[in-house]
Amino acid sequence: SEEMYGFEIMGSDKSTSEALLIKTAIAVLSDLGYKDLYVGINSIGDRESISKYEREFNLYLRKNSGEINSKLRNDLKKNPQAIIKHTSPETESFRENIPQTIASLSDASRAHFKEVLEYVEAFNVNYSIMPTLLANKMYASHTIFEIFESTKKGEIGNLLAHGYRYNYLSKKS
Repeated sequence: SEEMYGFEIMGSDKSTSEALLIKTAIAVLSDLGYKDLYVGINSIGDRESISKYEREFNLYLRKNSGEINSKLRNDLKKNPQAIIKHTSPETESFRENIPQTIASLSDASRAHFKEVLEYVEAFNVNYSIMPTLLANKMYASHTIFEIFESTKKGEIGNLLAHGYRYNYLSKKS
């Protein structure tokens, strides 16, 4: 049987909150016997950062949509960010130049993300920034992460955990 855990920290806007969630997830996975853990991480920032990114992303789509086929263009009208996770070879050059969320971070969001990365580095866990990690802007903000077990070949294995900050969900009530 599969075990599921959920961890939440409420009321804190500090970068240590995300770092603590990542560290807790790593500790639980290690206790369950997983080794060679790998963290993929990204940031969408605060509302200002998210708005700036959406403007840049939509401008990029308008300027470059001729590079992709009409079926995919129609799919993008429903969900523009679906192209980020699209893996077909025909969209590779288009995807390579898509604006990244971290380039749109406000100064405060950039500082927040830098602190989270410093904590992750202190955990001595392999990590990399994964620009394709996104979360729903209606409730998510700042850090998004996924934790994988590395394969024997040093590649990313199965997804074991994921998380994100969801400040805006708690503020809606």
